[in-house]
Formats: sequence, C-alpha cells, structure tokens
Amino acid sequence: MKYFGTDVRPRRALGIYRTEKAIGEHKLTIEEVRRMAAVADLKEQIILEILLLGFRIGDVIRLKVSDFQRLDLDAPIEFKIRATKEGTIYETYISEEFKERLKLYLPTVEGKWLFPGIRKRSHVKDETLNNTLRSLAERAVVKLYGRLHWHSGRKLVMRTGGELGISPWIVKKMVGKSIPRSDDAYLSDMNLKKGFINLKNVLKLEGKNNRRVTAVEQQLAILTDALNSVERENMVLKTRIDNLQSNAMKLDKKLNEIGDFIAHTIEFGRYNEEEKEALRKKYKIEE
Repeated sequence: MKYFGTDVRPRRALGIYRTEKAIGEHKLTIEEVRRMAAVADLKEQIILEILLLGFRIGDVIRLKVSDFQRLDLDAPIEFKIRATKEGTIYETYISEEFKERLKLYLPTVEGKWLFPGIRKRSHVKDETLNNTLRSLAERAVVKLYGRLHWHSGRKLVMRTGGELGISPWIVKKMVGKSIPRSDDAYLSDMNLKKGFINLKNVLKLEGKNNRRVTAVEQQLAILTDALNSVERENMVLKTRIDNLQSNAMKLDKKLNEIGDFIAHTIEFGRYNEEEKEALRKKYKIEE
C-alpha cells in the first residue's frame, strides 16, 4: 500500500507493536546520572537533561534549536514535541535548571539541529549519543552491570514515576507513550505540571547537595578507585617479589649442593670405601 502512497498503520490491538523485555541491560539510577553530570561539559549536561525527560533517541537526535524558543517564560515551561515512532506527542516541561543550561548552550550551536552531526547540516547519530553515555559512565567511574544505552534513561523515568505513585497516564503522556484513543479522549485536559514537578524533584542533575559537593564526591570516588588499583598492583608486585626471593633461596641452596658435589668429586679418590658409599647415596652417584 505504501507503494501507492497510502500509509498503513495497523491497530495496536493486533499486537504488532508489542514491547519485549530486554535482558542484560544496566539498571540506570539517578545517582549514577548525577555522577555523570559532575564530569560532563555543557553539551553533555544538555544531553543528560533530555535523557531525564524520557524521550526516545530517534526523536532526540532530530530536536531543533527552534524547538526551544520559549525560554523567556517562567519555568516549568510547557514543552510539546511530536514523536516519530507512534505519532504521539511528548507533553512535558522544561525545568528552571534545564532552562538555564539551554540559555548557555543554544548560542554555541551552529545550524538548526540541537545536536549537530559531523557532516555539515546533519544531526548527530543515535550511536553517538549512546557512546556519549558510555563515555560519561566511564569517566564517572560508574560500574555497569550490563549494557548501557539511551533507552536506559527512558526506563529510569518511567520506573521513577511508578515508584513515586504518579499516574501512569501522566507518565505516558510525558514520555510520548501511546494511549488508547478511547481513554485519551478523557485525559486531554489532565494537569501534567504537578506530576512533572514531583518527578523532577527526584530526576534532576543536582541532588540535595550543590554541584561543587557532587564534584568533590566524584573526585573522591575516582581517587578511591585509583588507590584500590594501586593496592591491587602492589599485592601482585609483592607476590612476585616473594616468589623471586623463594626461587633465589632455592637456587642458592642448589648452587651450594653443586659446589659441594664438585668438591667431593675432586677429592673422591682420597676417601675410604665407607665415605665413598655415603657420598654416592648423598649425591646419587652411580659407580
């Protein structure tokens, strides 16, 4: 049908869009995201801010500078973007912290894309964002228990919303998840701002402590990891030294025995038969 210009959209009830649970993924936490933010530059912090909005990566790479033209308003600022995957709309907000970072970042961007690609007039590739997350995790000394990718942030947002008791309808609207039309018709006038504020009180790059304290804690974690690495290397070195000393003692003993053997061999003819027999047994000399 698409050949004839007709867009076919199967009903969701058919199960074609079924979401499968992934295995082997890292369960990202907000504490880890904050540690990553502490070592991030401005652009990377913008990436993390959008990660905490729960957007799909395919929509993030297509964000434009023109999408953020209402920063003169008081936060939280209503922010709506159409999702490309299901045609839904992200109905979320821009926090005060995100707003201030955007004011610093947007003037540095060349071109229309929020995250420009390497090629002129292109947007960033999705794998670049995934690599950015992994790089931040490595620099922040975040121990990963599985694969880390952009969807880990989307899961963090939805999981946190459930843990806070926020209505799943509100969370779904904020992250652009589809809602059956029969239900969405009754939810169009929902007040999403309160749910966003409750969610953002938890999902923000700075916790109760300020950024400086977070950075100090991050440096302490890095130093601790480096110290542990040195201690492990010292243990390996000590084991090697002990082995060398043990081998040296064995070699010295062997050399002494060889020296004695040579000395006795030279003088062998001067011993009586009883002494010769004793030497044969000690040094295993065959007649």
